[in-house]
Amino acid sequence: MGFCKKDGAKISILTSTEVMPSDAEDIILGYKLRDLELSLESLLLDEETNIAAKFVCALIASKKLDIHVVKGPLYHDKVGFFSDDQNKCVAFTGSGNETIPGISKDKNFERYVLSWSGHVGFSSYGENWKRELIDAIDHGIYADAEIFRFDELSDYFMQKFDIPTNTDEIIQLFQPDFMYFDYDLLSKNGPQPHQIQAFNGWRENSMFGFFEHATGTYKTATGLMCADSFLRDLDYVVISTPRKIISENWGRLIGNCFSKEISLIRCWSDYKDWHSEAINTVNSGRKAIFVFVNDTLWSKQGLSFLKILRDEFLLIADETHRWQDSRSEEFLDIIQPKARLALTAKLSEPGLEADVEHLLDYFAVTKDGQIYYDNLDLSYAIREGFLREYHYDLVVLKPKIPLDEFSNPEIISEVWSDFVEKKRAYSPHKIVEKLNDFNRVLAYTGPKIDHAVEMLEETQRIWLLDNSMTGIFKKVTGNENQKSRHRIIKQFNLGNVRSLVAIKVLDEGVSLPISDVAIMTTSTTSHRQWIQRRGRVLRKENPADDSKAMIVDFILDISSFHDNIRQRFLDTYHSETNRILEFGGLSLSGIDQSRSILHDCGWFV
Repeated sequence: MGFCKKDGAKISILTSTEVMPSDAEDIILGYKLRDLELSLESLLLDEETNIAAKFVCALIASKKLDIHVVKGPLYHDKVGFFSDDQNKCVAFTGSGNETIPGISKDKNFERYVLSWSGHVGFSSYGENWKRELIDAIDHGIYADAEIFRFDELSDYFMQKFDIPTNTDEIIQLFQPDFMYFDYDLLSKNGPQPHQIQAFNGWRENSMFGFFEHATGTYKTATGLMCADSFLRDLDYVVISTPRKIISENWGRLIGNCFSKEISLIRCWSDYKDWHSEAINTVNSGRKAIFVFVNDTLWSKQGLSFLKILRDEFLLIADETHRWQDSRSEEFLDIIQPKARLALTAKLSEPGLEADVEHLLDYFAVTKDGQIYYDNLDLSYAIREGFLREYHYDLVVLKPKIPLDEFSNPEIISEVWSDFVEKKRAYSPHKIVEKLNDFNRVLAYTGPKIDHAVEMLEETQRIWLLDNSMTGIFKKVTGNENQKSRHRIIKQFNLGNVRSLVAIKVLDEGVSLPISDVAIMTTSTTSHRQWIQRRGRVLRKENPADDSKAMIVDFILDISSFHDNIRQRFLDTYHSETNRILEFGGLSLSGIDQSRSILHDCGWFV
């Protein structure tokens, strides 16, 4: 479906059918077009093939698919290539139904050879395969045969089967038909293409899958789509998250958007009778969604309840990277749900992928070895328009403590602590400044609640020096109850609250409002948290939202320090430069600007 959106994208297929040389004149006259349409018609009238056939018709009608038929012999092997607008190419040859005479006991097997640009031998192999196909398809040159092209459908056929021709209509062919879940109550914009693609992939993989989708791309909604699909035929969905605040959010969305035919049971310590209520729901025969917190799910009480379900349930694990926990080991060994779905923005830190392979295997790999893993990283989400583009404002702060080559190494941490305090002191000024140009500003501070309180009070003080309006600043720290937090976020969405000060509590899983500016007062060494915090501010209000976001970050100027001291900073705080280069590289400001500032501030030795 992403292919359908790309300008100039096209698929060309060269094939042979029952076309005989005697049919050549009919093909030229167009009579065989009717035969093609009759073949498609039989597929369109079949309930099992209707959507796929309509998709093929839509590709032909929208000029994204050409079918070229050879009048004459066509070699059995398959040959093809994929290329992009930068002329990068992957070519292949082989067959999907080969046999090994005399030794094969498994009938057919697949055999393909790949050749790609930049690899040794591409000019001798892949380049030749590509050139021969282009000659055959684009220029009609094929040894000992003629080639005829089918690239249109008749007006009668288009009208009879209501074949779509624009991208949005084509994508809607794959729109899920919900039974219990009302997506409109969540968003009037409906599921987006990346959600539909992930949903269909999960369903086709026997309802096993892993969605690694950037923060802000509506993973929770995609998970609810999968829950609805499972509940059509079976009775129970189990959802688990690492924290109460995240599970509360799932519960609120399910309560608002699912039919009352589906019971909702919240299963964690705040609900003292959850265990007996859950058992009674199972005994009643009602369909139900059980929302857990990981601590409860992995507990003896949680495991004993799941055994009652006899593995006949869908397990959805939100923030699956939090399953890298020794307490999950028993669960993974003994609980084998019929269907599984993992959701996270980033499963592992760079270089630590091997540590989480067991989670990928558990959630995404079926019993017969089929795997479905859907990745939507931040750069792709921005490039494809699922998230907003952003500017990157890197603020330089000067050190208060001078250092020379003889300085005690312990003083480095003192300098850094002073830098952190300076960021907290400077951020309220930056919040007020950005409110002159933007409607809503989110500031990350912490790690303590007191830090959020101090920043909120200082921001209000600075604001009131030149403004009379009060009550437009709020904080979210995790101490609020669900009702208060929901009210604050709603006010922020409506614009009644214009700035939100938050600590780490908003990093994962919480339904955060749309903000225009994010101020990164606290930094982190976690690559995962970089992605999560950025995704919060890049979320769109609707698919047509073309506004640009702003991320404000800070760097310490160490250019005046001796080279030996600067090297110690680089060794100790190298994650800072990694983050800044990564943030700058994806921004409208560009990586060169970030490199230049880092250079001027002494971070390149």
